[in-house]
Amino acid sequence: MTTPGTTSAEQSAEPDEAPAAATTPTATSLLPRHTALQELPATWGWRGRVHRLSRGAVAPKPTDAEVRHRQATVAVRRSYTRPMTVMFANPKGGAGKTPATLLAGATFGQARGGYVVAWDNNETRGTLGVRGLMPDQDLTVWDLLGHLDRFERIDARAGDLAGYVRAQGEARFDVLASDESADNMSQIGVDEFERLRAVLSRFYKLVLVDTGNNVRATNWQAAADAADLLVVCSSYRRDVAFSASWMLDHLERTGRADLARRAVTVLSASDPQVPRQARAEIIEHFTARTRAVVEIPYDASIAPGERIDYATVAPGTRDAWLYACAAIADGLAEADTTRRKTP
Repeated sequence: MTTPGTTSAEQSAEPDEAPAAATTPTATSLLPRHTALQELPATWGWRGRVHRLSRGAVAPKPTDAEVRHRQATVAVRRSYTRPMTVMFANPKGGAGKTPATLLAGATFGQARGGYVVAWDNNETRGTLGVRGLMPDQDLTVWDLLGHLDRFERIDARAGDLAGYVRAQGEARFDVLASDESADNMSQIGVDEFERLRAVLSRFYKLVLVDTGNNVRATNWQAAADAADLLVVCSSYRRDVAFSASWMLDHLERTGRADLARRAVTVLSASDPQVPRQARAEIIEHFTARTRAVVEIPYDASIAPGERIDYATVAPGTRDAWLYACAAIADGLAEADTTRRKTP
């Protein structure tokens, strides 16, 4: 029965309801809480000097540029659920594919602490091994192919594979060079490509594939089929940009429209002076065709075609490649998520 002036809900409530039990803490409660990147003290410029000189008593906030740099570094270091393959391509020679592959390898290798390999998948003779640092050994992909069965066994060891790749010093990545024999007439086919990629993916988390200039070559096609992400390499020359855009047309018309759409375009300045109108038109074009466009400034240590030593690369070039690799990493994260959702 309901007492006059009250509702049934009010009558059913306990007068002295016990308070909710406190949540029992766990071990993770003792861990430091995550601090947003923009809340961490500055380390750059005068702000960073003030923080260091005051021994942390004064903690100026970082500039927007420093926060962006931190965010890019976090992106490059992200983990994936499987080994990832990135293809660097443009059918035009001189588009900057090989320097791009090496500098991406150095950027990822430095940030991730290794487990990165740059593979010269040229159908004839590439220059990745020539442009990178050359250790004592001069073995190439064909030497690895001759002993590939060793690394397809369950007891294969990463230390044994080290004899077939070229370590790049402080850049913390390895190079698998292409054929350097003047008399070899053989070419790598689909089967060889797949076997090589399977072995490399056992020992590396990130496989960067430098390609040749013939999109009809079987190993170029195999790389396109295997790639989780495409990096479109170009300069600000119209003929080079045209070749890159033609390649995207080819991918779209051969059932790889998604690979073309998710690509990252890297525009590298091959001369100190960049043509203003061509630059604007090329950026607009590839912004409409790919997920991101990143510009790399002219660097005198790269342009002449000499060996690329990451230690001598200009700071501005390093920063530009950090942002390029952050865009690549974002694209790989999308590809990783898409693959996991596919039944």
